[in-house]
Amino acid sequence: MTQAGVTVAVAATRRIYKAYERVELGAVIEAVVAAELARQESENKSKRLKAAQNDRIKAAQESAAVGQHVSHTRTVPGWIDVERVSKPSDRPRYQMTLNDQRVEVLREIFQWTIDGYGTPAIAKMLNGRGEPVWNHLDRQSNNGWTVGYLTKLVLNRAVMGEYHPMNRPRSGKETSKGIAVLNHFPQAIDPVMFAKAHAARQSRKGASGAWQITHNNVLSGIAKCAHCGGRMKQEVTVRKGQMRNHKSGRYPAGQTFSYLKCHNALNKVWDEDRQVPRCSNRSWVRYETLEKALLNVALKFVVIRKDVAADSRNEALRIDIADRQRFIEDVDRRAKRTPLAG
Repeated sequence: MTQAGVTVAVAATRRIYKAYERVELGAVIEAVVAAELARQESENKSKRLKAAQNDRIKAAQESAAVGQHVSHTRTVPGWIDVERVSKPSDRPRYQMTLNDQRVEVLREIFQWTIDGYGTPAIAKMLNGRGEPVWNHLDRQSNNGWTVGYLTKLVLNRAVMGEYHPMNRPRSGKETSKGIAVLNHFPQAIDPVMFAKAHAARQSRKGASGAWQITHNNVLSGIAKCAHCGGRMKQEVTVRKGQMRNHKSGRYPAGQTFSYLKCHNALNKVWDEDRQVPRCSNRSWVRYETLEKALLNVALKFVVIRKDVAADSRNEALRIDIADRQRFIEDVDRRAKRTPLAG
């Protein structure tokens, strides 16, 4: 990397290897030893985490077998309360009980799903009436009830008391371990209601009123509402090729129309502190127009700043010059070390 013109900084050893400078053998050995120690530590940590998870699964199976709803961690579903029943000096054990108020809301969500309401409509109804979001372990959500969270709730088999351990790799999607512990959690939703809600969702599959986003949003996580500071959500209203009605007949749309909207205003997120809607900004910003304007500005910036987007030929010449300079410096150093003839 240094030979290619990259300066490398290693945080663990607090060393900097400058571009085009020779790396001493001792520094190479030091870096290799540090990397191997880090690999071994990571492997040992992974083994400890797997062993701890296996212990939790075994404990869950044993407690469920005798009809006890006991957990060794406070991380439980949002509709469940925990109370520590073990001594401070012993391994943590928590008794799980249903939170009646949250269970009532949970059953309402399932009933709305059975009645034909989609998760966007349910989110708006909950936010519209100021239903408090389920905060867990004192972590507060600023987005109100969201479609993603409601979808997870309706699909989560933990509402029936089931515990499904998951493999959670550092990268990639989590996968099931293929183990199901029944009656681990207190049951909040009976299997009949769960099956009806699942069937209702399946019957509406593919009939959603909103188009799914099929392209990247360059402003994702960047665009904020000027009124409340909340995130701006992109929604597609017309997709290119979609058949549209006109007085002269139906025709395919020539382009995609999407808009950035304030998430808080769109979903009627309730401000629990002030007891008012968090935002009333109903303005829509055309995404395609905004994206084109931003890209035009960015391209001008790239053209002006040659150091940002250098021509490949100029970059190759710079590397060649730097390489020749290294060669000249090396010859000069060797010449200075060579004794002059008497």
